[in-house]
Amino acid sequence: DGTISGHVYGTDGVTPLEDIAVEAYHYVGSQSVYLGGDYTDAAGAYQIEGLGTESYLVRASGLGYNAEYYQNSVGREVAAQVGVTTGSDTPNIDFTLDLFGTTGTINGSVTLVSRPPKPHPRWSIPMWVRITPQGGGAPVFNQMVMTDPYGLFLAPGILPGSYRIWGKGTRSLANAVNVTVVLGNSPIDLGELIEGDANDNNVVTITDFSILAASFTRSTGQIGFDARSDFNGDGTVNILDFSLLAASFGQSGAAP
Repeated sequence: DGTISGHVYGTDGVTPLEDIAVEAYHYVGSQSVYLGGDYTDAAGAYQIEGLGTESYLVRASGLGYNAEYYQNSVGREVAAQVGVTTGSDTPNIDFTLDLFGTTGTINGSVTLVSRPPKPHPRWSIPMWVRITPQGGGAPVFNQMVMTDPYGLFLAPGILPGSYRIWGKGTRSLANAVNVTVVLGNSPIDLGELIEGDANDNNVVTITDFSILAASFTRSTGQIGFDARSDFNGDGTVNILDFSLLAASFGQSGAAP
């Protein structure tokens, strides 16, 4: 059998938390299927045994703490999957839990152009999210997230206060807004992500056009197809993608 192992720490990321339940799940529709779990020891360590070769959602919860899925997600819709191979351990699946009632969660949303009506898989994209205090200082959240089929994402564990939230899709220009985070949920709209940044450097130039031109008329699976220039995510690089790049040519996104 395969295993998942790791540690659970407090808000400081150092103090181990004991007697925290860490559980592996599958979801069938909206129904969870429990597949194994363990409680952390005095060192904050756990190991879930008896798992097969596949991917799992892993959740940590304990009395007095905000529960979360790996990695730092309060909702399963945007949680990272943990892969397991029979006969092997998947290590370092660690958690940092916040005390209940001390932090807030940003419920973010973005608008994506040239997409089908929601919900749709093409609204689910990788996006880098960075959250920094408006008064300056180190980011309090700085990681890649996946939007869900509605264009929604979560950033949990944020202390109440004033922040600047910056978000960038891998093929779009970045947006940034100033927000106030409160206890509980803080809905935040990052607006429309402008497409055309094929090389992911936050500016649309002739380099992005060259990437698109080299892949023009090609589709997923064909030699020469480059997903970086498939700006609307439909699996084909065509005039629609060219139009998106043309509309943003010469523009740059918000600085981090």
